[in-house]
Amino acid sequence: MHAELIPFRIDQAPQLACEPVRAEIDRVVGEIDAWAARHVPRTKGARKHTHSLGEVISHIAKTYAEAWWIVLHSADTETRHHAWFHLAEAREGYAEMVNEIRTRHLQLPLGSSGIWSAAGDIGYERKRNVMSNT
Repeated sequence: MHAELIPFRIDQAPQLACEPVRAEIDRVVGEIDAWAARHVPRTKGARKHTHSLGEVISHIAKTYAEAWWIVLHSADTETRHHAWFHLAEAREGYAEMVNEIRTRHLQLPLGSSGIWSAAGDIGYERKRNVMSNT
């Protein structure tokens, strides 16, 4: 989905039709966060991360799409190398984050939909009411 948001040319502005894609990305991030709220261990006293699991995965996907676009469309070797290096750094950071979660040294925030998911049916009704009032 992130690849759909990349302009065809570097100097081209994003298309206005991006909103449905962004909405779908947000929906998937929410589903990942809801799953994580139920399945990823939360350890009291563990260091807190700044982004939810869905946000982290979305960032990795965006970085991957951008790196591949640059590798396929840029003639500049240094630019391609920089894009590939940036992707490697993001991937390494993600792997470290997973290891810290497994060893219970890191706790991810629930994310907005994870909060509603963790609250169960009451949370779902509340979310539906809040969303319909905005």
